[in-house]
Amino acid sequence: MRKSLTVGLLVALALLAAQAIYLRDVTIDDVGISYRYARHLADGEGLTWNVGQPPVEGYSNLLWVLILAGARRLGLDIDLTARVLGVLLGAATLVAFSLLLRRIARDAPAWCASLPLFLVALNPAWVMWHLSGLEIGLYGFALVLTVLALTGSDSRKRRLLAAGTIILILTRPEGIALAPIPFILGWITDRHTQRRQRIYTYGIPLAAVLTVAAALVAFRLIYYGYPLPNTVYAKFSTRFPSARPVGEWFVYATPFWLAWLYAARRWTTLSEKSAFGTAIIMVGAQTLLVLPVNPVMNFLHRYLIAFLPLVAVPIPLALTALGRRWRWAPAAAAAALVVWSWQQWPGVVRNCDAQRYMYRRQQCVAALLLSLPGAPRIALGDAGRIPYWTNLPAVDVWGLCEPQIAHEGFSSGAILRGAPTLTDIYIAPLRTRGDTLQAMFGYDKIVLLQPYFQENFRLWSLCAGEPEERRASSNRFWYLDYGIYMRTDFAERHGIPLAAGS
Repeated sequence: MRKSLTVGLLVALALLAAQAIYLRDVTIDDVGISYRYARHLADGEGLTWNVGQPPVEGYSNLLWVLILAGARRLGLDIDLTARVLGVLLGAATLVAFSLLLRRIARDAPAWCASLPLFLVALNPAWVMWHLSGLEIGLYGFALVLTVLALTGSDSRKRRLLAAGTIILILTRPEGIALAPIPFILGWITDRHTQRRQRIYTYGIPLAAVLTVAAALVAFRLIYYGYPLPNTVYAKFSTRFPSARPVGEWFVYATPFWLAWLYAARRWTTLSEKSAFGTAIIMVGAQTLLVLPVNPVMNFLHRYLIAFLPLVAVPIPLALTALGRRWRWAPAAAAAALVVWSWQQWPGVVRNCDAQRYMYRRQQCVAALLLSLPGAPRIALGDAGRIPYWTNLPAVDVWGLCEPQIAHEGFSSGAILRGAPTLTDIYIAPLRTRGDTLQAMFGYDKIVLLQPYFQENFRLWSLCAGEPEERRASSNRFWYLDYGIYMRTDFAERHGIPLAAGS
């Protein structure tokens, strides 16, 4: 089985590499936030959004930002480093996942044990997010490492549990909520062993993890003034705005849930109960944590895709059970699962095409901004690549990098007339409808309709592509153009002509 699983791992790595090469130009706007913080830190400006202003934690991935800052200090390009590391971490996740499958599916045929590797490596969304430049690869690797730790010896558990959960805590804010799960499950599963041994195996690394978590919260309170990242306050709601997308994700993952139902029925016979329990409870906990997240704040898939290997854990057991009933069933089910995993490919390709379209429009915006004198203060909802490329003082309309908006709610006044200076440039994603420009997001619509805005701003330039560059899409937020609105007194001060009444 070990040899066959090794072959399966090599095939999975080849599938990852092939898709990564094809999708190498994938681009996600949010990466610009992490890149901007990493650059400022590496350049000695601290973990700050705007140089010279009070710091705000507008990123959700501290450890990833620190890694990218270290890469810049070494003279490496931040974007290239993030993409390469993402793919390498995806490969490391597959290696750790293969070790996990080897331990929890000892009695399964080798091809059944290898199938989850193919389902993960063939999932184009999983590959896309690893290429995005965000922290998905690091977080996913930590998740698999944490579950893998529960299948080893006591000394290995102690080391890997501490390493995996500390990475979780430092990489994503929800890691603090997930970190105790493997310790609790491991303690309960090993309840028949001596208490002293359990304290040694689980208590010591848990104490280290809690120390790191407490130090992280203390750092945030001292440096930023809040115990959680500003992004948490900006994204979370007292309602459940992501209920529908989460429901769609549950439907999408139906084959996996059926396998988990089988695992639940056979719970007493499972050899690695703590690993199985940790995997499914982590998935459930993350799903609950996602429910109050505003789905507009990037793609919902971003928050769940790293958990795909954990969702696929019971597949070998379910296929083995099918083989005992019907000889042909495992092969048929495996083929259906591969098709199921691959069926996302057209949607991912369309997504990447749309993102590349907006990438080119954002390049146009950045070039125009850099041509302006006086380092204007910009305000925009796409607080990613444009602020990173230009490094101009920027106001984030969505509030990820603005404490006042995140804690007190959206305010057009804070955006246009907030401290320390007035907004000079307002950048709005638009859709052209004939001779009409239509703002696509609610906050932009509110700002553009404000009397203050209409009195003091005029359209300076429109970065729009040709109609033939756009492809048909059911998602109206794809293939967006960008309008650059300039404050009239800024234009007068620098002799920039503006169209009257625009």
